[in-house]
Amino acid sequence: MARARRPYRSPVRERTAAATRQRILSAAMSALLGAPFAEFTLSRVARDAGVTTQTVRDHFGAKDDLLRALADALSEDLGTSRRAAPAASTAAAVGKLLDEYEDYGLAAAGLLVAAEHSEALAAMVARGREEHRAWLEEVFGDRLPSGADAPCT
Repeated sequence: MARARRPYRSPVRERTAAATRQRILSAAMSALLGAPFAEFTLSRVARDAGVTTQTVRDHFGAKDDLLRALADALSEDLGTSRRAAPAASTAAAVGKLLDEYEDYGLAAAGLLVAAEHSEALAAMVARGREEHRAWLEEVFGDRLPSGADAPCT
C-alpha cells in the first residue's frame, strides 16, 4: 500500500510566482492601455515583463484569459480608488471621477473600438460599464433625476 504524499509547499516559490504574476499583469495593463489593441500580444507582454511567452501562458493561459485577469485587476484597482471617495462629498467624488477619466479615458476609448474584435475585451468593457454605473448611482443617486426626468440610457 502506497503512503499518502505530503503536499509540497514552498513559501519562497509562492512569493516568487506571485511577484511574477503581478509583473505580467502590470506589463499587460501597460500594453493594453498604452497601445492599439492589435499590438497587445502575449509575446509583447512577456517581453515587457521580462519573462517568456510560455511563462505568461503558464500563469494565465490564452490571451482572452489574460484579458479576463486584467478585468479583475482593473476592477479591483478602480473599486479601491472609488471607495476612497467619500459618498457624502460630491466634490471629492467628482474629483475621483475626473482623475479616473484622466488616467483611463483615452485608453477606454480605444478599448471600446477594440472590443468589437474580442469577446473577452467586450466582456471587460461591459463589466466596466456595469461597475461604473453602479458607482455613479451609489454616489450620485440621490442627486440624479428619476422617472420621467431621467435621461434615456
